[in-house]
Amino acid sequence: MVARVDAEIQNTFPTLPILEEMYQQLFPMAHVRIGDVAFVCVQHLLETTGSLFRTLIRLGARPQNIYLLGKFYSTNQEVKRKLRNLGVQVQEDTVPRGWGGFGDVLKRDIAKMWKMLQERASEAGFKTIVVLDDGGHCLAGVPRWVLKNYTVVGIEQTTSGLQQLPFRLPVIQVASSAAKKKIEPPMIGKTVIDKIGLAIPRNGKMGKCGVIGLGNIGRAVARELRSRGYGVFAHDSDPSAVGCAPDVNWCEDIQDVFKQADYIFGCTGKDILWLAKWLEKVEGCKTFISCSSEDSEFLSLLRSFNRLWQSLPAPNALDDVSYELPRGYLRILRGGFPINFDGSPESVQAKDIQMTRALLLGAIMQAVLSEEQGKRGSNGLEMLDPVVQRFAVKGWLKLQPRRAQWYPQDTLKGFNQIDWIRENSGGSEVNCKILEQVLLPPGA
Repeated sequence: MVARVDAEIQNTFPTLPILEEMYQQLFPMAHVRIGDVAFVCVQHLLETTGSLFRTLIRLGARPQNIYLLGKFYSTNQEVKRKLRNLGVQVQEDTVPRGWGGFGDVLKRDIAKMWKMLQERASEAGFKTIVVLDDGGHCLAGVPRWVLKNYTVVGIEQTTSGLQQLPFRLPVIQVASSAAKKKIEPPMIGKTVIDKIGLAIPRNGKMGKCGVIGLGNIGRAVARELRSRGYGVFAHDSDPSAVGCAPDVNWCEDIQDVFKQADYIFGCTGKDILWLAKWLEKVEGCKTFISCSSEDSEFLSLLRSFNRLWQSLPAPNALDDVSYELPRGYLRILRGGFPINFDGSPESVQAKDIQMTRALLLGAIMQAVLSEEQGKRGSNGLEMLDPVVQRFAVKGWLKLQPRRAQWYPQDTLKGFNQIDWIRENSGGSEVNCKILEQVLLPPGA
């Protein structure tokens, strides 16, 4: 009977080889502990996210103790349906009215999710709560009664989310891990330009691109644009960032990028136009494309546009925004939300993004198994275990050997060395001997 149920669970979502290998290694250790854990999660509801939660259930997590909220702009409805069929407590995500209101509705939805958990907590029997977050809002909203009554461990996978975390609970920093910072960005960069590439002409004076923010994602987007023959103008608030992208045209300020480029990619994770009073003087047609989480890149502009619609029916939050200027017009694609999310089953090819899903599964196991060892403090930012990172990256490169050309040789060699991974990851290390025993090859 158990084998039949496991087969039904396994067939619900695609099998990701790295997750499957991790499952095989972890099952003997994890299933004893994980049934006593509740999970409160904000995630993009995509097929590979389903594969992650399916693996978690196979490891022993109780579906009724998994509370999951998607983000309306990235949710695939079929994935939502399948997760509910597995018994996962998938919450309804509210669609904002108009542009620029996503943050407010997300916080309200998260509060509803915590309230539902509170109503069911007495009969659920869990002792530990793992908060798996994307954007920091769920961790920032952990209620006091949760902190008072349960052991809580957080996991954050975005850099913007790390910037607003409460320091009252331990949080595993997937976002600042070497694997996330150095391996994932080229996947995102390629996908973003694949999604938008055909809409950017390369003839004549058109096709000049701007990149605001030269962090991990911004550099990857700039490199992908350059590899396809586009001229790239870039700016970052940190002048030293120019050395990270030597093949782009450096601009001293954002205004200069707008003057030079026709297509502007926002890669900062924050509102880049909140004091841009010079926008009315922009000449020509400018298209804005978000490459960061939620609708943060052009938020003040979106909200100002939304106010213009107050006397009219509210626009669809995912509609392109167009605004006529005295000497041109501005256009924000997809309501300012990340261009690589379009409602399809996946935002990045499953064979690539499975590496990131493996990092999240490893972080969950670290949260559960390290807590069991009693070595965790009451607060602080924790490093994603270097053993987990090595396992995920090495496994992915073995499956996708051609992807090695995306990375410098010193980066590829670095992931053979635990010390190098540790030195390039953020957070304080919390040793989890169980993970080391099952995921680190002898002699590695």
